[in-house]
Amino acid sequence: MRTWSIRCMTLLGLMFSLPSMASQHQGFVGIGGVNNDPFLKRHMAAAGYEFRPQSNLSLNVDVHYSPDRGEADWKPLVKELITEAHVSPDISRINYAGRFGLTVFPVNFAASNIETKVGFGTKIGLVNTTDDLEALDSAESDDRAVVTQHQMHPCFGFVLSGEVWSGSTGGRIRMDQMAYIEIVNATTLEMKNNSVVMVDLMRKF
Repeated sequence: MRTWSIRCMTLLGLMFSLPSMASQHQGFVGIGGVNNDPFLKRHMAAAGYEFRPQSNLSLNVDVHYSPDRGEADWKPLVKELITEAHVSPDISRINYAGRFGLTVFPVNFAASNIETKVGFGTKIGLVNTTDDLEALDSAESDDRAVVTQHQMHPCFGFVLSGEVWSGSTGGRIRMDQMAYIEIVNATTLEMKNNSVVMVDLMRKF
């Protein structure tokens, strides 16, 4: 019984000592966009910080920004709906988002000076959106539309990522989900599920 207790204490000691032995800090910048929006072409820039207490675990925070380019963001479908079908599509733009996340990397392969990681995780935070009143065929004098034109939503999502490292510099492809519930025209609740693909440049420090 005493031997078993000693073994457990030793194992716990190793577990708590691993983070301090392998912990690292890193930052990243990235570009990409939303790839499942049928109405808008949404480009994004991102920056973030990660703390990795172990090589297979990441605690991270990120900020995403997407510029509003007006009608230049419209896909051909929007113009067809408005001019030909006389239908007002529900168009909502992501302006920026800030989130906290946790990612684990169950796949880790190293060869020579190259290290490859594949991971998955989850993120929560806030996202700011703006409704396109022109596409909604709502004037700025329409109080019902204006009151929910700019909104801040709690958001959540899952993330898949693949990383390649060489020394302290790495690259990553990240498939990210930004899901939230939006109020349209102050009357309708609508679930938004944006799929975001980003390419990140990472640096350990």
